[in-house]
Amino acid sequence: VQPIMVRSHQRYFAVVSSGMITNAYSLRMRLENEGLIFQGTSDSELLTHLIQLGSGSFEEKIKKACRRMRGAYTFMVITKDSLYVVRDPHGIRSLSIAKVGEGYCVSSETCSFPILGGEFIREVQPGELVCFDGQGVHSDVIFEDTEKKACALEYVYYSRPDSIHNGLTVHEVRKKCGYFLAKEENVEADIVIGVPDSALSAAASFARTLNVPYETGLIKNRYIGSTFIRPTQQQRLEGMRVRLNAISSVVKNKSVYLVDDSVVKGFTSRRICQLLKEAGAKEVHLRIASPMLKYPCFYGADSTPQKDLAAYNYTLDEMKQLFQVDSLRFLSVSDFKKCVPEASCMACCTGHYLENLQDYEDEVKE
Repeated sequence: VQPIMVRSHQRYFAVVSSGMITNAYSLRMRLENEGLIFQGTSDSELLTHLIQLGSGSFEEKIKKACRRMRGAYTFMVITKDSLYVVRDPHGIRSLSIAKVGEGYCVSSETCSFPILGGEFIREVQPGELVCFDGQGVHSDVIFEDTEKKACALEYVYYSRPDSIHNGLTVHEVRKKCGYFLAKEENVEADIVIGVPDSALSAAASFARTLNVPYETGLIKNRYIGSTFIRPTQQQRLEGMRVRLNAISSVVKNKSVYLVDDSVVKGFTSRRICQLLKEAGAKEVHLRIASPMLKYPCFYGADSTPQKDLAAYNYTLDEMKQLFQVDSLRFLSVSDFKKCVPEASCMACCTGHYLENLQDYEDEVKE
């Protein structure tokens, strides 16, 4: 559990990270062969070892650790008198800075800044190291060759609607997804229902574009939390049973467009469609405001194995039967590209990864 604390004769420091180091397995094996001991599986622990082993100043140690790592990561290192923040050279995971009173705040989502009374300053740039200390704010470049390949799924699912990534509000991107999804519609239905919460922006835009009534047909239990990140399948299934409830008076004898943000394993989609049918919906037309996810993400968003992805295992018709819906359609990759920033990372949709996967090459199939 983060943060990882280090207490040594050199100095005390703590590390917290987000993302995934794609050559972590190789690095861990190398360090263990050299006699180092790991207590857990966190990439933050690996990072602390790499920093400790480096030579030069503490800042140089951090830079050298970064140059040994591959993949997508953002992390912060705090010492007694300094805070260091780093973003990987691809810029896949987001990281932003705000001014809060006389100090600063660094967060992976900008929605946290207003809560703290902070004012957004800028994003940490890909491959940048920023240091906050008694002398002020200092910036340095770790990697000369950088790019900004923002994670497209940040806009689809992971981020809150009021967050801003790469100058785009998540809510506005989701509205665009709903718009382009509606533009290709060829089935008529009575009402539009969005799956709370991450699909609501797309669903409202979908309804507005088609001029079809937008209704609240699903109620979310606010005390459950995300079932997606629960560690076991059994826990996820148990959470799904009490997470959502359909409003029968809204959907009974109605033909329903059901708009959801994405389909990963398909268990949630199947359960929600079943809920609507049990509540009396005459027809359910499932519309997904993102493309099919056929490839695993190795950049820290979701480590679902490819063999468990619904879009990898089933054709569109097979998924339609599995979810027991009257029709099923996903947003096309070409339309999705019109919604998210240019050059976003879409490896989970296309299979085009940003670099050599190092330890995971055998886990990806066409």
